[in-house]
Amino acid sequence: MEEIGDPNLSLCVGITAHRDLVAAEIPDIERQVEAFFEGLDRDFPDLRLQLLTPLAEGGDQLAARVALSLGIPLIAVLPMEQHDYERDFTSEAALAEFRKLLSSAIQVITLPRARADEYSSSPGDSQAERVLQYAQVGVFVSNHCQVLLTLWDGKTSKEPGGTGQVVHYHLTAVMEGFQADPSSASLLADNENDLVHHIKYLDYRALAEGLRVQLFWNLAGVVDSGSVGFAYDNFLQKQDVDLGWIRHVMRQASMHRDRGNSPDLGWVGWVIENWIGDPSSGSGQLAYYSSKQLHNTSRFRRTRMLGSLCLWAGIFIAVMLFLLDSGADEEQRRILLILMGVLPLVAGIWDAYSHKKAEKELIKQYGFMSGVFSKARELLDESDDLVFQRRVLKALGQAALDEGAEWLLIHRERPLEHGHL
Repeated sequence: MEEIGDPNLSLCVGITAHRDLVAAEIPDIERQVEAFFEGLDRDFPDLRLQLLTPLAEGGDQLAARVALSLGIPLIAVLPMEQHDYERDFTSEAALAEFRKLLSSAIQVITLPRARADEYSSSPGDSQAERVLQYAQVGVFVSNHCQVLLTLWDGKTSKEPGGTGQVVHYHLTAVMEGFQADPSSASLLADNENDLVHHIKYLDYRALAEGLRVQLFWNLAGVVDSGSVGFAYDNFLQKQDVDLGWIRHVMRQASMHRDRGNSPDLGWVGWVIENWIGDPSSGSGQLAYYSSKQLHNTSRFRRTRMLGSLCLWAGIFIAVMLFLLDSGADEEQRRILLILMGVLPLVAGIWDAYSHKKAEKELIKQYGFMSGVFSKARELLDESDDLVFQRRVLKALGQAALDEGAEWLLIHRERPLEHGHL
């Protein structure tokens, strides 16, 4: 990138990202991040780009490497003292990368200690304090950048400082579990001009499901060790042609099967416990789908109830106006007329919100999959026939692949509203 004449003119890009990137995805993510920076450079030729980053392992370091390769300077912001921060790096390679990138930064900012006693129910818990420090660094990056670059899977998170929470804060000025600005006026600020550029991989959720089915089928011996077929044969074949790459990745993973040896019979029981699981213990997919169905059903009922309440309240007011006729004064009639118009509108908004979130579709989907996994567990518990158990696991895997495709198509039709540059 070319040098900018006035160093005081700059466009600061913040980064929030997941740490656990999949190795196979990294080259493509790097290309997209590079294209993002180059696009900003073309669109704003009079501004020097800067990257504000905590340099955490994973997406933060990936973006920093790309930025440096393009001549974009780094401003490192650490959530705590360096020696303390380094305890959270999971590998020597990531730690070495952090130190190397930190030495290349033109400025290093170390944030002060967050007041854990105000936000944590257990002020002596050092882990709770560390969570607050990460929440604080996410807020700092959001507050000090013009554009927030996000590398994530698009899933919301309740953990303060998590990527989903930082994105939510950047767009709404609210982070659950952390009060960034004690003044209540900040809640009313208009954040429509805050920009987020999402690099979001919905497709990888479907890929993860496909690879999971492959793994469990392989461990349980569902597919014969010499078989030429596998899970990718029919997966997503009738859906969007753009998703064909998922089957190609699964084909590559299938090459790593140990085709010469059949798995130990003990793996069948392990797969049943770890894949299907048990709702009472909160393990496996059965517990996941059951809890998701209950959660979404409860939320959908609340949404519908509020919508119905508003609608019937509007109708009731209309009836009251008719019955009162000239019995109400002008001010009362004006208020009732406003409420009569507003309440049905609110009901319509609630209904539109429910449709946008695809709540009915998700409830049906979670309910169907909960029933499928429950039936599979019931059949498996009733039989010791290994051949039959493998047949059940194969049918279950095919149902899981179909569900993964359905989930992907539902969410692909509902893209993010914010953050498109």
